[in-house]
Amino acid sequence: RIAALQDKAVPLVYEEGVTARFAIEPETGTVAKLFGQRATVTVRPDRNALAPLVTILERNAGVAAVRQSLPKLQAAATRAQPLFALDYRQTPASVSDTADDISAATLQLSVAKLWLPLLVAAVGLGLIALAARRARRTR
Repeated sequence: RIAALQDKAVPLVYEEGVTARFAIEPETGTVAKLFGQRATVTVRPDRNALAPLVTILERNAGVAAVRQSLPKLQAAATRAQPLFALDYRQTPASVSDTADDISAATLQLSVAKLWLPLLVAAVGLGLIALAARRARRTR
């Protein structure tokens, strides 16, 4: 049985993880500062593919070499091994660029929330006044 398993490739399971710390500007929702981000990729053998081998080894746990190798095989299947990690951080120049973007976005929000409605209201009042004036002239 082991000889038959020996020729089969064991599929690998790759996993990606990301951890990050950042600050968000509350009014615009823009990421204001990225303190640090780490992207990692790990790999481990597929547990399901190792199951037949583990079953055979468990049946022969009385043999010292098997007894020593079984925990190592099970650990390899459960503990992912790191392939690489990539760390990101903001540079002072990118912090400055982000501050400029936040300033522009805040101005746009101010225009959209305050000045645009005031302008529409003023135009509306002007049209109402114009209509009232015309109505008086036609009487």
